[in-house]
Amino acid sequence: MIKMFVSDLDGTLLTDEKKIDPADREALLFLAQKGIQICIASGRIDRDIKWVIEELGHQCHRVSQNGGFVITREEQLLHACDFDPEMARKLCETGQEFDAISLVSVGDDVYLTKKTAYKEIEEAHKEQIKEEPNLINMFSDQLKPTKLTYIGEMETLKQLQQKVHELYPEQFDSFVSFSDCLDLMPLHVSKGDGVSRLMDNLGLSPDEVACIGDSYNDLPMFEAVTHSFAMGHADEPIKEKAAHTVKSVREAAEWVALQNGWQLTPSYSSK
Repeated sequence: MIKMFVSDLDGTLLTDEKKIDPADREALLFLAQKGIQICIASGRIDRDIKWVIEELGHQCHRVSQNGGFVITREEQLLHACDFDPEMARKLCETGQEFDAISLVSVGDDVYLTKKTAYKEIEEAHKEQIKEEPNLINMFSDQLKPTKLTYIGEMETLKQLQQKVHELYPEQFDSFVSFSDCLDLMPLHVSKGDGVSRLMDNLGLSPDEVACIGDSYNDLPMFEAVTHSFAMGHADEPIKEKAAHTVKSVREAAEWVALQNGWQLTPSYSSK
């Protein structure tokens, strides 16, 4: 029996307008009412996930910053991880050589350390982001980054990713979390690690968990559970790693319901 359903946010549960499709929302609430625990796993900071949970209208477990933080629906902090300050400084200094917007997360605070002409920061995020070009010189035991994010053209991001891994092999992890977004994470931090920690806490086995996502940072999560779903618009390498490919969160939820011997009722159908 499947006992937990884990969903990515951007490109999966959230539409391009950063809303939850009503059919997806109703399907998740159907599973929740049947007793399945819901978890949101995202590269976003925890504050952003809380906002989505409010939109959903149901308390969920949270895996934020690609596994950097794991928090239960009862608000128990299971895991928190940050960079060694010196390692973060080296990565940031290398990143400055590339034409990409640079963002540094310190817990739930996000700092803009470098602007480019690539794009403006989304209006929805401007109030949350603090500009601090000198931040990398402030890293210390009192100010430890939890995630380094670069936004730019994919070719530029691939070059940046290759260079930092060549300079500092096996000292951090990196994930493409969106079409123009590269995240650098402390070593061994991933959505898969975060979901596994949550599963251990809840006493769940991989075959009791289903997950859905659309990006490369979801691959470790696919490896951690038995029932993985890739969104149909995902790149081929992502779909190849998933057990199933679907068009929506609802479609994955329907499959989970059938596996458990249930059927989504007409009242939960898309209007």
